[in-house]
Amino acid sequence: MNSPGAIFENLRIDVLERMLSGDNVKKFTWPVLGEFNWALDWFDEHADGNGKSALIWYDKKRVRRSISYAELKERSDRAAAWLVRHGVGPGSRVLVSLRNGAALWEIMLAVIKLNAVIVPVPVPVSSGEMMETAVLSGATVIVATPEVAQETPLSPPWVGITAGGNAPGWVPYEDAFSRSHTFRPGHPTDVASPMIIDCFAGRNTGEAVSFLPYSGYASTVGRVADLHFTRLTPGAGYASVAAAGSIDYLLYTFLGPLVAGTGVVSVDPAEISGLDALVLAESVGSVYAAPEVADAVSEAVSGVDLFTSAPVDHPALRHFLDQEGTFPPDSVRWGIRHRQSTVALTGTVRPGHRESRVVEILPGHEWEIIPSGARRSPLSGEVCVRLSNWPETPFGSSGAGSSGSRRLDIGTAGHLVSDDAVVLDTTGGAVRATTPADRP
Repeated sequence: MNSPGAIFENLRIDVLERMLSGDNVKKFTWPVLGEFNWALDWFDEHADGNGKSALIWYDKKRVRRSISYAELKERSDRAAAWLVRHGVGPGSRVLVSLRNGAALWEIMLAVIKLNAVIVPVPVPVSSGEMMETAVLSGATVIVATPEVAQETPLSPPWVGITAGGNAPGWVPYEDAFSRSHTFRPGHPTDVASPMIIDCFAGRNTGEAVSFLPYSGYASTVGRVADLHFTRLTPGAGYASVAAAGSIDYLLYTFLGPLVAGTGVVSVDPAEISGLDALVLAESVGSVYAAPEVADAVSEAVSGVDLFTSAPVDHPALRHFLDQEGTFPPDSVRWGIRHRQSTVALTGTVRPGHRESRVVEILPGHEWEIIPSGARRSPLSGEVCVRLSNWPETPFGSSGAGSSGSRRLDIGTAGHLVSDDAVVLDTTGGAVRATTPADRP
């Protein structure tokens, strides 16, 4: 019987081989994994002895930095052993708010290895916002920049860790490498357990804080499914423009490239002006841009495959779907992402089909955005789409049903209007999108 790690690798190889051969995958079989720790059961095996760069970034002085797969494995092991001594274990929630760089990756990977939960917070963040997120998320360990740490006195039950500097009452992350720590892996947990909890949604819009869990299954197997959309392959020249600590960063800068087996040049959104030169210097052929900077990135760089992705209720996507403007540009592939499970709903506007607005739900599923008046006139904020071969709900994904179900909660509000069409309300809420066979 194949181990969960072997099942994951076989699925990944199958998808990559089909992509490289030009075979259009019409069905993606969501595997049953049970207990599976992606970092221990898959990543470590593939990172061991691998000297290729996993992450490339440029520091404040514009000096090029990198860390290899092998270094990331070894350093995350030491970080995990050290974090255990500071109270991190299965189910622990660890707030991580660091700048782009090796320490951020090492700590996030270490948290995954410990079957704990990452609570990402984008940088910069105020002391008050960070502590509010810690309280509301239940995080007991906080990893932050020294600047914020110096403004944040901590007392039990919180443990504070700072990277890149010191702060009174906080433990420096560099201590993890001052002496030898032996990492003893624990027992894998159910893949349906959360790996990431995004608590920062809505902060910049004044909305109530949302808690969006991303299961271990959705965060890792979902990235294999994403390969149909991202088109990443081992060794591909790839750059990602997303704020460190954002959910876009975790999915498309951190987990996505690691699953694909390629390195990533991580670019801070504040450094978009120098992106074109960086793309040439690093031989980048594919660029991911977070939705809020996709327009600016499309103007700053040319000659690359540029793509972005967002939840269906993201303001920029709503603007596009409501046909109130021209965003995103024709040069940008746009993905529709299910915020909670992150799987099965990634799509792209097909080149040459701007008029018919056909959106492909990969692999092998389609949404066709129905023109106004074709079946009914959508109300303001609604998008009418036709469903084809609606995918089954992935096994073990947060916020979804069990394996084999033909229902999927997708984080929008809507209703079925015909045998094969549904109206999605992009103003938010929750919808149950159903295939004709599921209707009562």
